[in-house]
Amino acid sequence: MKTYARIEKNIVKELFSTEEKITKLFHPDMQWVDITASGVKISEGWNYINNTFIPEKKTSIL
Repeated sequence: MKTYARIEKNIVKELFSTEEKITKLFHPDMQWVDITASGVKISEGWNYINNTFIPEKKTSIL
């Protein structure tokens, strides 16, 4: 099974796991990146810039 991150405007919008080819499941205009072997626990909200995942910056409200 592979896990993919859906990228929209350089941000990870959702994660999706499947045994099917991702290109057969979704419209080709959607950008999916295979993160199966990334070695990092990528989450929704992360940035994806120049083929690199960057964690979301957390801000605290005081």
